[in-house]
Amino acid sequence: MNESGRHIFDRRARARGKHICFLLLGMSFLIGCDNESRTGSLPQSDSAVEEDPPKADTNRQQTAESGSTQSSSVKPSSKDDPLSAKLSVLNPSVQVGESFELSVVLTIERGYEIHDREVSPPFFPTKLELELPQEFECVGDWQAPDPIRSAKPTGGRVYVGKVIFKQQICVSKSAAPGTHLLSCKVSYQACDAVRCLSPIDSELSIVVPVVP
Repeated sequence: MNESGRHIFDRRARARGKHICFLLLGMSFLIGCDNESRTGSLPQSDSAVEEDPPKADTNRQQTAESGSTQSSSVKPSSKDDPLSAKLSVLNPSVQVGESFELSVVLTIERGYEIHDREVSPPFFPTKLELELPQEFECVGDWQAPDPIRSAKPTGGRVYVGKVIFKQQICVSKSAAPGTHLLSCKVSYQACDAVRCLSPIDSELSIVVPVVP
């Protein structure tokens, strides 16, 4: 083979080598893309999916220590109302002919007070008014803590802090099994060392199941 023939052969060999390199690079690129697409399309494991935790029932709270259930209704305090109120019944499933205890808890913010249930005008008394089904009846009056003397110059009888009122309720033997609605209207006027806020009426309601 002469000199010119060898040059032609070398150029053709180099061209074929470049062509083979381009083919190999192209195949590598296609294989890599295919692997990425397959990896991205794989379904996620069920264990990686986080589920929202169950929401707590605010009206029926389970007591872990005693295993009892409490039915309650709550009115929170606010900027213009420094008192929270809670109406509750422990072990609300009641048999006909039996009685149960109902409680109203008033929590008064520090620096405020509310007047006694038997205070005289011009002061506004604290009131608890129950609305019961026809087959339910109060046994006696509310059990209430003793009020204290106000630190204000008027020196009236007031409640401060946490105050718990209790009432016994009797279910008639003629009561129909099922759920019964109980309501309590709570009225009060909160005062601090300088002024008294406007009187407030709040209504709390709970459902009590009655069984035969």
